[in-house]
Amino acid sequence: FNKKYSPSDFNDIYIWEQLIYEMIFEALGYSRNKEIMIKLAKAVNIAFLNSFRSDEKFEQITESALFNVSGIIPQKLKYREEATTEYIRQLVEVWNSAKDKYDGATFKKEDWNFFKSRPQNFPTIRLSGGAHLISHFLTTEVFKSLINYFDTDRTVKEANVVLRNYLITEAKGYWITHYNFDKPSPEKLNYFIGVSRADEIIINVLFPVLILYFEIFERNENARRVKQLYLQYTQYSSNVMVERVEKVLGLDKASRRSVNYQAMIELFRNYCVKERCLECKIGQKVFN
Repeated sequence: FNKKYSPSDFNDIYIWEQLIYEMIFEALGYSRNKEIMIKLAKAVNIAFLNSFRSDEKFEQITESALFNVSGIIPQKLKYREEATTEYIRQLVEVWNSAKDKYDGATFKKEDWNFFKSRPQNFPTIRLSGGAHLISHFLTTEVFKSLINYFDTDRTVKEANVVLRNYLITEAKGYWITHYNFDKPSPEKLNYFIGVSRADEIIINVLFPVLILYFEIFERNENARRVKQLYLQYTQYSSNVMVERVEKVLGLDKASRRSVNYQAMIELFRNYCVKERCLECKIGQKVFN
């Protein structure tokens, strides 16, 4: 905490890619698995993935590394479905060709929380989606593109399309029809990361990291553009907690603006549920 830093300490683009990687995985972990998802992103880190970034099988290597290190792959001799047998065989085979370069931590299935999660939110699906998204981020150097994107002013309408396109990830392969190993899904999965989750990552990951980056390197005009866009950004996320606050306060559709959406979550978690009404500006108005 006492070390003195200068902007040159943060010139390495890999620092920023690692930060985004960890924050995206935290977001994909939701409340039940966010801690283990961050640990996994720190273990299978950018330094390790960079060893394979130019490999034509980079996406497969990333997915294989994450699944094998996570400990989620079941250790069975026989599976009911041939599709499961083949998918796990591929994960293990690809990992065997890459693991000699890995010297990080490994985890156990018990570290993951499946209980009371919807099938679409199972760690298995989130891991595969995260693997595809991160491999795309790295191979196409998305962070550099984002930095350049804010060299000029952007409208909310344009940014909605451009930023979401960086994040929306279609489901692929095995997980289109499964939610866990050897567990067929009753419904086809269309997206690993859809519009709603993409918006949350834009608001809670991309905007804060970009503002931090621009402020460190004193690119104040770029930081202003990101902040302005944040204040005007609209999203389609649905949340029972937010809907409740919105209704109680009589703020019809106010949560469509992301800044209001985040403020309502903050109010509910830090004041409403803790009965800190008289410490809240709104509560002071109501009760006094």
